[in-house]
Amino acid sequence: MFSPRVRILIGLSWQLIRLRIAGGIRKQEKSSRLMFETFKRLGGIYVKFLQIMVLDHELTKGWGGPKEFEVFEDVPFEDIDLPALLKEEMPDYEKHFVTINLKPFAAGSFAQVYYGQLRDNTKVVLKVLRPSLVQHLDSDLRFIGWIARLTGFKNRLGAVDMKDFYKQFKATVKYETDYRREVRNAHWFYDYFKDKPEVMVPKTYEALSGDKVIVQEMVGGVSLASVLQAQEHGHDPALYVYERTGSNVWTQMETFGTQLLIGILTADFVIGDPHPGNIKLLPGDRIGLIDFGIAAAAPVNRRAFLNIIKEYEKVYAGNFDAGSFTLAALSFFDEELTQALKVAGRVLTPWEPRMLLQKIGEAANKVLEDALHSPRASKLLDDKIMLKLFNESINEKNRFGLSINLDAADMLKSAGTCINVIRRVGTYEQNFPVVYNGLRRAIAYAEGNLPESEPPEEPRPEYALEFLSSWLAGIADSDPFLYRQITGTIS
Repeated sequence: MFSPRVRILIGLSWQLIRLRIAGGIRKQEKSSRLMFETFKRLGGIYVKFLQIMVLDHELTKGWGGPKEFEVFEDVPFEDIDLPALLKEEMPDYEKHFVTINLKPFAAGSFAQVYYGQLRDNTKVVLKVLRPSLVQHLDSDLRFIGWIARLTGFKNRLGAVDMKDFYKQFKATVKYETDYRREVRNAHWFYDYFKDKPEVMVPKTYEALSGDKVIVQEMVGGVSLASVLQAQEHGHDPALYVYERTGSNVWTQMETFGTQLLIGILTADFVIGDPHPGNIKLLPGDRIGLIDFGIAAAAPVNRRAFLNIIKEYEKVYAGNFDAGSFTLAALSFFDEELTQALKVAGRVLTPWEPRMLLQKIGEAANKVLEDALHSPRASKLLDDKIMLKLFNESINEKNRFGLSINLDAADMLKSAGTCINVIRRVGTYEQNFPVVYNGLRRAIAYAEGNLPESEPPEEPRPEYALEFLSSWLAGIADSDPFLYRQITGTIS
């Protein structure tokens, strides 16, 4: 006989297959709602998958109102024999604690959190890895891969192969269940933010932490996820935060956006999972950052990332140009193509690569001009959801032949998540200046503090020319009209 868990998964698969066969205009919404309800019920890694989806408005169609943010705040608890688990991790744990509340006060997709107090009266929290998650991790990952293929959900960067995306998601999940790694990450971020008084990172007690438990200083305040959930129920977010902390939520959101972007541009690591449940709003207009299971390394080409951020700033200033955005994306995402163009510039007649770049920019503007006849593309531009606009309209079906570096995609996804989180607070008129000011402040800081990076290794001239020839041939096969635009054979 199948276990109740397996029966739920089989039932979900069968219902999704029936919806796919039946078709209909609301198929996607019905599938999304069904998956949301089932995955939330199953918890663990399934909730982590929902937490990634929740910031994408298209994927959450059909979830319905305030339910969206339940995946950050209202994760079900499970029965854990905490004393036995602590005894296994730390045989003498009772020597270090005055008290531990055996009833969890919060639950995440991977862990439950308990209050405790050390012998020196320091209030702490104990983050405990769910035993059920460890038990079912491998089979659950396989099933989520199957569901992702079945429903046809795609990641935000269409040029990334779905198999590569799932492989990366799987690796990310493995990282988040590696508590030794998370402790090292937490120490790094604690040191990085200790001289930034507007940001609080809790102290982590390495000696009291282990493979299944992390002990950290307690962080008060209210989580941004609870603010968003209250907003969905009709509460004013600014008043909600002020009544509970005395702080200005817009100052806090600007701090959050600015510091995360500055970190991507200048630091060695960046918080790779800046979702609302990991952001605390504290008194004194401060923010607290918790959960460091995912820490992404800084982009190799920081200058290229800065150029992308500058393009976003131009969007918010009303100066969007599809051509310069596409060239910045080309430089950031596809370093091999960028280097081939650079080397070719020294081998060919000097104007030829520059002309090619100019034609790429002109072609991108023409593509967007045509795409804006679609209400969908126009709305994406109006809403300033640029990565999706680039993916769905400018570079639809990867017409520009980019081979996206997944590490680069991680950085932009982190920055995009940060902007999306801020944009979910309040109204567009309220959050617009917050995002714009954060972009401007981060750019200004990076211009004077951008670390020097090692120049990438250049390809041999003959390889660069062969690479460019192959790239252009691929575009000629997939989009002959675009090929003629880029090569200048049509005006």
